[in-house]
Amino acid sequence: AQRYFAWQILPALSASAIVVAEGVGDRLAIDALVQKTTGVAGVPSLDAAAIEIVEANGKGESAKVVEQAKALGIYTIALFDNDDGPGAPVPADVTATLAKADVVLLLPPKTAIERVLIDGVTDTELVRVLGELVKALPSLPLPTGWAALTGPALQDAVVDLLHGQKGPLHAAFIRELDQALVGPKA
Repeated sequence: AQRYFAWQILPALSASAIVVAEGVGDRLAIDALVQKTTGVAGVPSLDAAAIEIVEANGKGESAKVVEQAKALGIYTIALFDNDDGPGAPVPADVTATLAKADVVLLLPPKTAIERVLIDGVTDTELVRVLGELVKALPSLPLPTGWAALTGPALQDAVVDLLHGQKGPLHAAFIRELDQALVGPKA
């Protein structure tokens, strides 16, 4: 837990609260969403509210980040994907974090952040955004004929792409979305 102090917590010492995402992709996605939507439809500025978004280093690490922040008196909110189906037991990393965080947000069953990012986005916009990403990164692993996909097949292709690519692709996806077409869940 100590290694998170200098890397994640120290830069957030001026924050009144931190949101701990499971990994860098999730943090970058949330950061990009905040930048894209602040001031739109009443979305407040996290900077103005002194809320920082930090990441854990994967499964089981959120409790350690939360523990360090709580030791300094920072209000902590942990955010978790929920890849399991309805009725599945609460994952051990979520349970461990429940005992330490002020708030734990577990997305609905069968929901990862990638599903939240695309929820409510039109097929036309998904294809346009993927096209722009492919122009920048031609080797993206998309299925043959992806541009002709629609509905759930297209959504699954986008989720598989985002979920399979670690790092900044989440943020690039959000930055490319038309601001007016960001989905309501996101």
